[in-house]
Amino acid sequence: MDNASRACLFLAALTLTLAGSARAADDAGYQLDDPQLQLATIDSSADESFFSVRADTLGRVFVGGRRSLFVYEPDEQGGYRPRRLLYQFPEHTWINDIAIRGDDLYLLTVSALYVMPGAATHGEGLQVRRLLWGVPLGHVHQCFHALAWGPEGDLYLSMGDPVVSYGDFSRPDHWCHWTFFSQPDDTPTPYSGVGGVFRCRPDGTRFQVVSRGMRNACGLAFDRHWNLFSNDNDHESIPDLYVPGRVLHVTPHAEFFWPRGWMVEKSPDRRDLLDTLFAGMGRAVPVGQACYDDDFLPEAYRNNLLIARWGIRAVTRYPLERRGASFRASERMLLSCQNDARPVGVCVGRGGRLFATIAYMAHNEGSPVYKSDLVMITRRDDPISHPFEAIDLVSAEPDRLWRELSKVSWSRRNA
Repeated sequence: MDNASRACLFLAALTLTLAGSARAADDAGYQLDDPQLQLATIDSSADESFFSVRADTLGRVFVGGRRSLFVYEPDEQGGYRPRRLLYQFPEHTWINDIAIRGDDLYLLTVSALYVMPGAATHGEGLQVRRLLWGVPLGHVHQCFHALAWGPEGDLYLSMGDPVVSYGDFSRPDHWCHWTFFSQPDDTPTPYSGVGGVFRCRPDGTRFQVVSRGMRNACGLAFDRHWNLFSNDNDHESIPDLYVPGRVLHVTPHAEFFWPRGWMVEKSPDRRDLLDTLFAGMGRAVPVGQACYDDDFLPEAYRNNLLIARWGIRAVTRYPLERRGASFRASERMLLSCQNDARPVGVCVGRGGRLFATIAYMAHNEGSPVYKSDLVMITRRDDPISHPFEAIDLVSAEPDRLWRELSKVSWSRRNA
């Protein structure tokens, strides 16, 4: 067989593989709202319970679940090699988010923040070092949740209100009191309140409170101007006061008033409540969050928040518009799922494509074992090789790093 024939057979096989992935996604009940986009399934697992997802500038995708951390490395055909286990915690630890800094991975679990030195480049003998802990472990759903690197180099993290058993919200003493422990040498930081957003240095020092008054903030994302956004889950047991869910613009010292208030739209007589970006979520279980401002997807996706919404089985997007000193947004559908398929994580990677983790769950459970998928969303006209410009930021020369700062795509400049 000559080289031309081999090439034809290779392309035909690759086309069938990608077509099979697309069909698998359709069979699973995924539907993209935009005909300019297409979706392919990268991996499925019957019991690993994929949850968090994050991609680096080399095209690698890191996925965390109930206890395991995996990496997917790009192959030569435009796809990904089989998942490779990097680290495994005890059962029910839940890797709720992942952050990348050089060769190091930061892992936020239910109850602690860890750093895994060299995890992005070394596949064996990895160790974790605990940087921050102390949140009361009242429930695995209301705990540490999300990570995002800030403009000063600090690592921002969100957490929910751990006081889930106390239901008399009319009393002024719903707040809980606990002590965070951070670096150096288990530095104690007393805290009174509920859920909020915090930050620390990459080595776990200089732990600080950023904002308070959140019920269960599960997502964090900075836009290109370093505005910080989050989402907050409603309290379904008292829908007249604390439903719908909310999309929030988080600023230093902001107080979002849970449980002593929710949003202006619910309590128009209150003048102390902060405006909500979008108040039409309905009963909401927003989970993972990202900010898209790359030039790969169509123009309509620029400057959009993306939220994986477990409750309505969708990834939704929110084009940001200025409103005074803050923002407002409308809701657009991006990815819809049917039956038991529910998105839980979303991120930007591989030159501006999107990655999402999908959990198959019939109903809410505490710490479930579930079937899960990792999928990629790209343009309909994307070549089957899914080309992108890879860069190793750790070994790049300074001139190359300066050029990265001039990129149009926010995911490149941010990294």
